[in-house]
Amino acid sequence: MKFFEIDGKMCRALKFDKTLLGSNKDKLINNNIFVRNIPKDSNLKDLHEKYSKFGKIKSLKISLNPDHSSRGYGFVCFEEQDDASKAVDGTANDDESISMKF
Repeated sequence: MKFFEIDGKMCRALKFDKTLLGSNKDKLINNNIFVRNIPKDSNLKDLHEKYSKFGKIKSLKISLNPDHSSRGYGFVCFEEQDDASKAVDGTANDDESISMKF
């Protein structure tokens, strides 16, 4: 993943991946985790650094308000289902951000 800024706002670039489109995303449901309590000052790069220790990340997102401030939650999609489970287990007692499969 590449991280960069446009007009002072953090952006990310991903390689094109057909598995993330349309009904194919249903095949990845067990690879996704929901992350809550993301610190308001965290950015995409921070989230990537925190969760990449559990496995290869396919994509990630922090939900934003219209003014581009963080809503405090996001999503991480791992290449492998087992890595998503490791991430949930590895952050279960983490005060900063808590993740769960959905």
